[in-house]
Amino acid sequence: MRTVTLYVEEEQIDAMAELVRNGKYPNRSEFVRSAVRDLIDKHITK
Repeated sequence: MRTVTLYVEEEQIDAMAELVRNGKYPNRSEFVRSAVRDLIDKHITK
């Protein structure tokens, strides 16, 4: 796995943290990986 640096609005970071606190994702990295997978699946026709 490779590292990627990105800039995210504060309210989006807060929303990610809330989802992690509520147990929806184990951590912010997994949230971002999941979001990237979902967008790739959405935009690439299988």
